[in-house]
Amino acid sequence: MNAVAAPTGAAAASLSPMQPDALIERYLAHARVEKQLAARTVVLYAADLEKLQAFALEAQVTVLGVQHTHIRRWVAQMNSRGRSA
Repeated sequence: MNAVAAPTGAAAASLSPMQPDALIERYLAHARVEKQLAARTVVLYAADLEKLQAFALEAQVTVLGVQHTHIRRWVAQMNSRGRSA
C-alpha cells in the first residue's frame, strides 16, 4: 500500500481532525464545483460520509483517522445488513 504524506502548515490546520463536519463539507463542495457531479450523487455521497463518520465514532477514531481496515469492516457490516455502502 502506498503511504500518503500528511499535510503540513496551513494545509494541516485546515484539515484539523477536530473539524470532521467542515472537512466533509469541503469535500462535498469540491464534488459539486470542481468535479461537477450531479446533485443526487452529491446527496448520496453526503449520506455515505455521514454513515462512515458515525461508524468512525463507534470505532473511536476521527474521520481522518479512518484506515483501510475500518473501511473494510464498515462495508462488511453494511453488506451483512443488506445495505450497500
